Amino acid sequence: MARILILFCIGLTSLSVSAQVTVKPSQVLINRDNTITPQEILGLRRAVSGNDLYGGMYIETNGSSNGRPFYGFAIDQVTKAFTYYNGADDGIHTNIGNVRESIWRDSMQWKTTDGSLLKFYGYRLSLGKNGNTILGYQSGLTDSPSNIGNTILGSLSAQALTGGVSNTIVGNWSAWQMTTGDFNALVGSYTGGDLLTGSRNTMIGYYAGSNTSSTATGNVFLGYRAGEDEQGNNKLYIANSETTSPLIYGDFATSSLEVNGSTQFDGAMTVNGSATVNGQATVNGQIASQDINIKDNNPYLQFNQENSAKYYFQYQNSNDQFILVEVGNGQIFKTKDGEVYLPGLAGNGKQRLYIENDGRISTEAPNPIKYYGSEFYNGGPASDNFIALKDLQDGMTLSNLEVVVHCFGTSVGSVFLLRFPIAPSGSGSSEIIYEINPPGNGCGTFNTSTVVTAGSNVIDLDNYYYFFNTDASDAQKFSEIRLSH
Repeated sequence: MARILILFCIGLTSLSVSAQVTVKPSQVLINRDNTITPQEILGLRRAVSGNDLYGGMYIETNGSSNGRPFYGFAIDQVTKAFTYYNGADDGIHTNIGNVRESIWRDSMQWKTTDGSLLKFYGYRLSLGKNGNTILGYQSGLTDSPSNIGNTILGSLSAQALTGGVSNTIVGNWSAWQMTTGDFNALVGSYTGGDLLTGSRNTMIGYYAGSNTSSTATGNVFLGYRAGEDEQGNNKLYIANSETTSPLIYGDFATSSLEVNGSTQFDGAMTVNGSATVNGQATVNGQIASQDINIKDNNPYLQFNQENSAKYYFQYQNSNDQFILVEVGNGQIFKTKDGEVYLPGLAGNGKQRLYIENDGRISTEAPNPIKYYGSEFYNGGPASDNFIALKDLQDGMTLSNLEVVVHCFGTSVGSVFLLRFPIAPSGSGSSEIIYEINPPGNGCGTFNTSTVVTAGSNVIDLDNYYYFFNTDASDAQKFSEIRLSH
């Protein structure tokens, strides 16, 4: 065994090694005595201990900080690959033909034969020459110049895409048949599986938008299998099944929206158009709309107070009528075939209706009934001014006559309530039921409860006319007459 100095020449780099060298046939041993294995040509060994644990060799260049120490691989004098350190960019680069792998302190990059790049910068990964990011087994196989700004993640997703701009396609087999299309957002396994050339679609959820038109455009499908089998464009589906009656359905082309279920609004709602509710809508606030269409076999509109139903309108399909119901009191209004009914007055027969002072409609005359001076004048039994007749009913008992007089500086005269026989001959004389004689130049309120003719205060419309009269020259001096019953 001899101790010698050996100079190794590798390419343009010289390596000087001073060590114990053993020379055997076809072998060079440095700091080792054992035989080199058949896989070894140059074997290096160094005993290490403590903090000095490195063993190997350096390849060094001198004279420039931009040096590129390297080692290469060749077969039959043809270079196949080489690895070098680049002092200019502080990176290690491995070249295999036109493919290069580069490693820096904070990033990695692979450049393929066609010039496309796969880069890893910390947590960001990009692939392609046109802003594309493509990850997944056989996903987006074509990084063509017409594919710009696409993000494709998932096994076999968008595998046929050859011309797409700004698509986001995520999920196993998502948009797997699509060849061209722009501005789609498809997220979920098999989402948009039948699209070939569609654009501006948003489909999120497993199988969402599957079996749609191959050119579907402008659709928004949200949820598990939402919009499946929909063949139209510009549709909205929010659902969690392949139903054709989703919880929310819309048509962007007609600006229409349908809610198939109960709806609650905890605030103000403004509808600038038509609204169709196929179910129950609860609004804890206000609705401002030009048109509300309630769609159902028996549609109704209900009013609640503190979760307690008070009133509701309803169209009843079975008998083709529209009703207003007060909860607890039943129907209070009904219209059918152009006629108006007040169910609360049913059973009273044909009678006059009166409007009370508070606006209430009743079959009973208000108590008291009020008349005004302009409604009667100084006439007699032959006059047709029987204005009291319009407010009296058969069997009504009169209890009092009251006159309100303003001061005019002259005598106002007396006021009479009279009756005059109707049939059979129409002959006879009038009878005074009540008479009031205010004092001369009197003003104020005057009344009487004395019945002049016994029994005549019970109304008999079959046999008598009823009217007011006065002996004053100007009946309008009496501002008001009140008849109680």
